[in-house]
Amino acid sequence: MTALHGLIAELAANRFLSDALGRIRDQIAVSSVTNLVDPAWLAEVREQHAGIAHAIRAGDAVQAAAVLRMHVLDAAAVHRRQHEA
Repeated sequence: MTALHGLIAELAANRFLSDALGRIRDQIAVSSVTNLVDPAWLAEVREQHAGIAHAIRAGDAVQAAAVLRMHVLDAAAVHRRQHEA
């Protein structure tokens, strides 16, 4: 789990989110190592993380949720593609 993931859970003060991230922490770490070897995906992750941080700083919960959802779905798709090959 990256520092950004932990910070989001902390700022959200959402026990469910913190618990869920704690349960998948190792999976996030492993998939980050394998997924981020692709420069295009790494650039996308950086862009998504920046969009999430921007929305949070702006207090735009709707935008933050939308970008977070896209990030989770995209990361899952990349992970599946890499592990199906």
